[in-house]
Amino acid sequence: MLDIETSVGKSRIQGMGLFALRDFKPGEVVVAWDTSNTLSNDEYERLPEDQRQYVVRYEGGWLYMLPPGRYINHSCDPNSIPLHGNDVAIRDIHLGDEITSDYRPVMPLGERMECKCGASNCMGYIIGTAL
Repeated sequence: MLDIETSVGKSRIQGMGLFALRDFKPGEVVVAWDTSNTLSNDEYERLPEDQRQYVVRYEGGWLYMLPPGRYINHSCDPNSIPLHGNDVAIRDIHLGDEITSDYRPVMPLGERMECKCGASNCMGYIIGTAL
């Protein structure tokens, strides 16, 4: 499926990011995840470490994120949230804004990750809350 609502580009947060090609209102789906790429625990364990960064908890299992969703960076002050296999806007997102999300609900419980979002409320790290 061709995505004409977002574009991948250089991020000020980290590496590449996902940017809005139109305005989004709160409640709108910004990115619908491809949920066909589920992984078993064994498949997850066999993934190279550099590929694990693209895996999230989804419905009690693992989901390997594909573009464009894999390019959404975490922010402690996100403009979208993961919800039922989508990233959904929680405030106005304007044309050109980087789309950010809160990773904590999709990171394994207790997993800790450095945060580079730069938000005023950033603690410098995030801890997963997903079971």
